[in-house]
Amino acid sequence: MHPDRPQAPGYLANLMARLFHDIAAQGLGPLGIRPEQFPILVELWFGDPPISRRTLAVSQEAEPRYIDALIVSLAADGLIAELPSAADTPLILSDKGRSLRDAAMPAARRANQAAAAALSDPEMAQFLALMNRVIDALQKA
Repeated sequence: MHPDRPQAPGYLANLMARLFHDIAAQGLGPLGIRPEQFPILVELWFGDPPISRRTLAVSQEAEPRYIDALIVSLAADGLIAELPSAADTPLILSDKGRSLRDAAMPAARRANQAAAAALSDPEMAQFLALMNRVIDALQKA
């Protein structure tokens, strides 16, 4: 632990998120995928269709405007076939978006594997449970 690191929960959560993002970017960037796009792509690769802007806002627990920005970036990067016209229009992966799945999954897992290596299995289970409790509390605030 860095001796001068602030111990505020918000600071630590933000730092950890940035580190996850940076590690994911190392593997996803060369594929043409931005780390913030990855959760949407995972849902498009493995989720139950139809997946739309509206369903993503719910499943990703994100504001619709944030989802809209990600969808615009997915279209601009050629990862979805076209920019949907309405909130309920299903998103369709492009050929490029479909073809990147098998290479993207291990690239994105690298950060999770590094985090898991720092904790025992019981510690990781406790860590995840505590993070979920904090997320739930923040969502209620």
